[in-house]
Amino acid sequence: MNWAKVRIGDFVKVVGGGTPRRSETSFYGGDIPWVTPKDMKRQRVDEAELSITASGGDCCTNR
Repeated sequence: MNWAKVRIGDFVKVVGGGTPRRSETSFYGGDIPWVTPKDMKRQRVDEAELSITASGGDCCTNR
């Protein structure tokens, strides 16, 4: 199968910043996929092992 090369920013919002504290359980288990380098070991990233809540995203200085 041939895949087209596209810019990732055309399809998803890419942000940088801090990581929500793991000790704060209310930050994890939400509906926002949290892609980490562990997820990027696969050729195709179509899901993330972790997910965060809106408060988990808001707690950090994500840009």
